[in-house]
Amino acid sequence: MNAIDPSLPLLDAFDRHVRDRPQALAVLDEASGASLTRAQLDRGADALRRRLATLRPTTRAGGDGAAPIGLMLTNRPAFLVATLAVLRTPDAALVLFDATAAGSPMTIAADCARWGVTRMIVDAQQTAAWSSTGAPMSAIAPLDDGLACAQLPRATDAPDLPASLALIKRSSGTTGRPEGAGYDLEALRSGIDQIARGMAIGGDDRVLLGVPLSHSYGFDSGALSLFALGTPLILTRGRHPGGIVRSLARHGATVLPTVPPIARALSVVAWPDALPLRRAICAGGALAPAVASAFCAASGRPLHNFYGSTQTGGITFERAPEMGEAAGTVGVPLPGVDVALDDDGAVRVRSAANRRLVLRDDGSVDAQPSPAVVTGDLAAWTPSGRLRLTGRRTDVLKIAGRSVPIPAVEAALRALGGVRDAAVVGLPDPARGERAVAFVVADRWPLPRAPQAVRRPDLHRLERLPYTDRGKLDRAALRHLARQHAARVTAAHAADRVMS
Repeated sequence: MNAIDPSLPLLDAFDRHVRDRPQALAVLDEASGASLTRAQLDRGADALRRRLATLRPTTRAGGDGAAPIGLMLTNRPAFLVATLAVLRTPDAALVLFDATAAGSPMTIAADCARWGVTRMIVDAQQTAAWSSTGAPMSAIAPLDDGLACAQLPRATDAPDLPASLALIKRSSGTTGRPEGAGYDLEALRSGIDQIARGMAIGGDDRVLLGVPLSHSYGFDSGALSLFALGTPLILTRGRHPGGIVRSLARHGATVLPTVPPIARALSVVAWPDALPLRRAICAGGALAPAVASAFCAASGRPLHNFYGSTQTGGITFERAPEMGEAAGTVGVPLPGVDVALDDDGAVRVRSAANRRLVLRDDGSVDAQPSPAVVTGDLAAWTPSGRLRLTGRRTDVLKIAGRSVPIPAVEAALRALGGVRDAAVVGLPDPARGERAVAFVVADRWPLPRAPQAVRRPDLHRLERLPYTDRGKLDRAALRHLARQHAARVTAAHAADRVMS
């Protein structure tokens, strides 16, 4: 494994890669065919850094704190140019916004105001849409490569952030407004070093990346891997499994980060015999053992489960998924990561890669968070020392005074004959406190029976369950469906009463 000395700081490591092999490929965008060598990425980032320096906000926080700069781009080489430019700016902190998620300009502008983001790097075409909605902007400045910088007014109550802050990763916000995890360059360097050692990935590898770079998983697997390890990135936007396999062959990719829905799709297509792919990694959601087994049978390669969080970076990795005891687990802790379980089974992580501060959803900042991060996931250790996730602290419904674990109900549904996937969400119930609403992907309907916690009117069939781009089950979308079903039932009952 070709790797730069892990003691070298993150940006110094990239500078070394540029000096050693300036003409080596840094990134290729499969959709457009555009590519950048290391030297071109280096020069482009410096040019953008100098341009941003002329666009400083008119109002700043007092003192020498960091000025947050937002970035909202889909996967393209310009994302990496902008990221490197901001990371090289001493008084700036990069804030990642998800360009693939739905969100109105007004909502995004409100989040910018809440965190003190006064400059947002976007696709030039997006600024016109923002202006037409009345989102507050003081100016729009064109940048190179089809980019623009939207300059936003600074809120008077925006937080003061430490000058050492380099990056803010935003949580998904599926249960409320997003929170932010703040990192300095040292924490980012530690995180990618732990991943590289645990996964045995280095500069000789080539990564095919379809996971959004704006997500924690994609950023670590993509941007940090390129900067620290020198791994070239092949950016692919296609989600068709046959196209992904062809891309692996065409570009000689050796590493494939993916998510469970894509892994499931890849398990039902034909794979060629000779591919250089040596690491297929799955993260972002629960990986069913059946999916892992089917992927291995189709591709001839094991699917390595990876577990991490926005607040910690990587946590565990399964190095030997072909071993029977690995089924249904997320592997063992990465090097340098200490994982412990609280009395209730909550996962507690100590690591040099943990976030350095927390930006709360109310706009407040915890600049001295606990060195240990409690992820909210519940887990148990297996006899072989692997971690098995068992649910979330919030994955318990109170139904008629009883505590009903959602994972247990979902497991009972999946155990029914013909059920290929299942998910359960809770809705308030005036008589029982809460009720379980279940959605299944089933080969036959109606089901012969249902778990005791689910009443028949609350059992629904879908063609497929909704998943986010991160590969996580979209429970917010399911709750919306559940509320729609409940509203229709209420309306039908009201109509029946009128008719009677």
